[in-house]
Amino acid sequence: MSMIERGAVAQVAAGRKLSAIAVATVASPKSGSPGVSASAWQIFDAATSEKIGDPRSIPSRAANRYQWYALIMAVRGVIEDCLSGDEVTVEISMADLATAFQSEGLGVDGKFVKDGQTIAEVIKLASEKGVTFSVKYAPVGPRQKDLKKKALAQANVQLTRLSGGK
Repeated sequence: MSMIERGAVAQVAAGRKLSAIAVATVASPKSGSPGVSASAWQIFDAATSEKIGDPRSIPSRAANRYQWYALIMAVRGVIEDCLSGDEVTVEISMADLATAFQSEGLGVDGKFVKDGQTIAEVIKLASEKGVTFSVKYAPVGPRQKDLKKKALAQANVQLTRLSGGK
């Protein structure tokens, strides 16, 4: 095995250093009505900020207004798209949810916070896949706004489908 081949094997074994943005949005027919949430994410090379793959988004299957849960699912999507050995920092715009991930879904009383069990399941998935990740709060910037617009468009399509439109 040449030095280059050994270096490539070592690099694969060590995993990639990544960053990601995760967003959630809700499309609603009118204020206060159940809408459809959508989760979206984009992964980047941490060193170069180069996109890895295309942005991904998934609308909810049923009517809801829960951006919190949709954002958890966006973080899960990032983990699912990572390879074993990857290290990823996921930026989200909800400080409370970032804190919930940092505390593994548990509140100060030691009980699960809202959707804490789901957070724990995402952490377990990352562990099983061999992905190291952290979630941190980051204010919404241009990349997040663009990704959120794409997710909202997909949520609107799903809302139309669920309401009997085409």
